Amino acid sequence: EFAVGVIGFLFHNIFVGTTNFAYAHVFPHLAGGAGSLSVMAVQWSIAALLILPQSILLGATFPLMSAGAIRHVRAEPGRVLGLLSFTNSIGAAVGALVAGFVLIGAFGLPGTLLTAGVLNFLVALTVAVAARTYYPADDPDAAPLPRALEQAGTRPASWRMLLIVSFGTAVASFIYEIAWIRMLSLVLG
Repeated sequence: EFAVGVIGFLFHNIFVGTTNFAYAHVFPHLAGGAGSLSVMAVQWSIAALLILPQSILLGATFPLMSAGAIRHVRAEPGRVLGLLSFTNSIGAAVGALVAGFVLIGAFGLPGTLLTAGVLNFLVALTVAVAARTYYPADDPDAAPLPRALEQAGTRPASWRMLLIVSFGTAVASFIYEIAWIRMLSLVLG
């Protein structure tokens, strides 16, 4: 999440620099001019390279979080995964709506990307605090959730944190996606 937040903060400048360079120095030297197959291939390649690193990182977040949660509550893996998936899906819908109808109009594409970056930093901070809370540094083999709480079937604060992280990750992911689609449409036409 931290790496994705950093990319979110830097993406607009990288995008502008890359597209300016491509239009000034790459596209004019390609055979066939605008709309040709070679220009389109380079445009799509640049677009893919611009979003590939953070797309991979964002795509890995939910499976890693789910695997960790299932390891902690082994008795009900289906319920755990279903709850995380539901929360993540709601976050994705909220992220798409907020990005498309609020953030882009209020802050433009650069501000929208910064908002997603801030969300990623908050999620990373939440995970770091939770990891220190539930994985004591002096006992790496300690159970992250107290066994008594697991056996009693209660939902400790860690569940709330896990759901908030799942929701926040999805919100940030879809804010990025909406912004990237709009920005890349400028390059791809």
